[in-house]
Amino acid sequence: MIHGLELNPRELVKRVDEFSNFQLQKRDDLQRFFAISMEGKNYKLFEETIFTAKYVLGLMRAMKKGASFPEIESLEHVKKDLTENMEKISGQIRELISSASEIDNNYFEEKFLKLDADSFLNLNKLLEDLEWTKKYFNDLKRN
Repeated sequence: MIHGLELNPRELVKRVDEFSNFQLQKRDDLQRFFAISMEGKNYKLFEETIFTAKYVLGLMRAMKKGASFPEIESLEHVKKDLTENMEKISGQIRELISSASEIDNNYFEEKFLKLDADSFLNLNKLLEDLEWTKKYFNDLKRN
């Protein structure tokens, strides 16, 4: 049960995908991530992870906007915060997948957490999907 919902990972991905108007980019990986999170029953860490994902993407958007407005003085603070939170999200994902099988653990390490361009691109796509998950849960709370 995540966020008070008795859903299987496939159903949760389906609901988040519909909520996002089918903008999810890593559906299969997101489902795998949900399954690992549900099996590990570390719902608090899962909640923190989707919050951090949304926060990181907000910082990235601020960086992009800030680059076009040089008068923004807090850009250095945003860069520092982004770096810290990228490390935080990587740690949170590692902690969540630590209870997974060796195959799943290696898969996530290789695909999302290796320090190379492909992994960074994949991680950003996964973070976008996790952000949609957070928005979906926020919407459920409001309604």
